[in-house]
Amino acid sequence: MNTLTAIPARSDPTISLPNNLPGLLEWSVLGLIAIFLIKGIWKEYQESEKAERELTSKLIDRLLKEKCDRQ
Repeated sequence: MNTLTAIPARSDPTISLPNNLPGLLEWSVLGLIAIFLIKGIWKEYQESEKAERELTSKLIDRLLKEKCDRQ
């Protein structure tokens, strides 16, 4: 049994914009704002983590120095 599937040819290959272009534009802008905010929050988080690591390192150094001074 042979079956043939007809694939319709597109006579007009132009790309049409979606009918809901304002909604698409709104979601694009909201997406860009979200990315901007997430990048800012991530940068702030990295800076606070770096500061915390530096403080921890200084505390450990101070404790080791005090321990060596006692001996």
